[in-house]
Amino acid sequence: MSAYVFPLLPGFDIAPTRGSKYPVTKKESPSGREDRTVWASTPRRRWRIKFNFLRESVAAPSPWGSYSEVSVVDYFIDTHFGTGDSFHILDPKDGATDRVVRFVSEPDLKRIVSGVWSCEFDLISVI
Repeated sequence: MSAYVFPLLPGFDIAPTRGSKYPVTKKESPSGREDRTVWASTPRRRWRIKFNFLRESVAAPSPWGSYSEVSVVDYFIDTHFGTGDSFHILDPKDGATDRVVRFVSEPDLKRIVSGVWSCEFDLISVI
């Protein structure tokens, strides 16, 4: 697990969607009786995060000041090998709870216009 904290930059979507995923298995007998087993006492939280814009010409805030906003996100994705490593993020819902998360799928940086990019991805909590 990485000790890095995900950088919240300008353009961060302040109203991300959030859901919960409970590890449940379902078994059904030939008579139709259904048994469900819950395998965890807490849910795995899931978020859809979006950077509406990331600029190439603007330096990111401290401690990333030597990089542009696009470079910070790109560097962060590369450092964590995409979905390969977990990291920390402040829960976007309350802004105070530290969560250990990982990318669900490989994030994509998409160019909107020259010098301006967007990035959208899903995160899931690590139990």
